[in-house]
Amino acid sequence: MSLSAVINPAALDNVLGSLATLFLRSAGGNLPTARQAAARLLAGYEAETEQELRLAADIVSFGCQALDALDRSIAPDLPEDECRSLRASVVTLNRQSERLQRRLDQLRRDRHELAGDAEALAVADMIVTREAAGLIASARQALANGGAPPDKIRHDGFHVWPRADMRHHAARRIAETFVRKKTRLCREEAFAMAG
Repeated sequence: MSLSAVINPAALDNVLGSLATLFLRSAGGNLPTARQAAARLLAGYEAETEQELRLAADIVSFGCQALDALDRSIAPDLPEDECRSLRASVVTLNRQSERLQRRLDQLRRDRHELAGDAEALAVADMIVTREAAGLIASARQALANGGAPPDKIRHDGFHVWPRADMRHHAARRIAETFVRKKTRLCREEAFAMAG
């Protein structure tokens, strides 16, 4: 999937414009070629949100800057102090890039987990709806038979819950689970939007 299919075009254009400057020298000063190189590198990160796009752009930027610093550090006429400084910059840029990669990976895991939760919520919603329909049908039948069934029915010497009560308890548990999951999903979406 192309980046333009999932990311706001204005945000994508802004990021590509910034990254293209890193590739201008190797693209012979050709801006469209530099933008294409940046787009191909970004596409490899499969960003699906603008936050993921920004992280991917930073990872690419730090990686390119680290390579440039490493390339300059091996110049034969470079003073030893500058060489050490450039190599220290390479280490710092690589660490920053690795930190951002971990953050990007975490965002992806969170997004996939939320998608799984949304599917589970849809299934739970369907079950709650089905159970509610069953409870309504049981209530109608009880009303048609002249009232609600007794609290307990004796069956083979044991006290058992009536079928309607079992449905009611199951539906209540399912509804409570549904509400907890829905609340957690809303909270996570709020945190994701704030973050």
